[in-house]
Amino acid sequence: MKVAVELLPSFTDFKMVCKQPDLYDHTICKITFAKLHVNKSEQRLRFTITSNRFLRGMIRLIVFFLLKVGTKELSLTDFESIMSGELEFKDKMPAYAQGLYLSKIEYPYLELTEPENMCSLLKNGLTD
Repeated sequence: MKVAVELLPSFTDFKMVCKQPDLYDHTICKITFAKLHVNKSEQRLRFTITSNRFLRGMIRLIVFFLLKVGTKELSLTDFESIMSGELEFKDKMPAYAQGLYLSKIEYPYLELTEPENMCSLLKNGLTD
């Protein structure tokens, strides 16, 4: 699974892991960071990913395929073929949303030093 995660930044078109690709002008994303942390003693996985954008269902479908690799239901070669669009996987189901969360959003043109600043910015936008 870790090797599969390390491959993610090498792909650019994520149409194959988008629930509704027709909603978008394009499905190109730039993944700048992807890492899998494994805690065997607690039997937990933590997947961290950073990108310039995310498509509908993208992360849950990536996690689905990573779990298939981890359970050996999918080879690393097949994972690469699916991600590159060479192989279609018919029975894909997004991973359950439980345990998946968005931890941080950054905008390169907006510098906010504290989370409270974002909240006040949003509140001001609602009251104006």
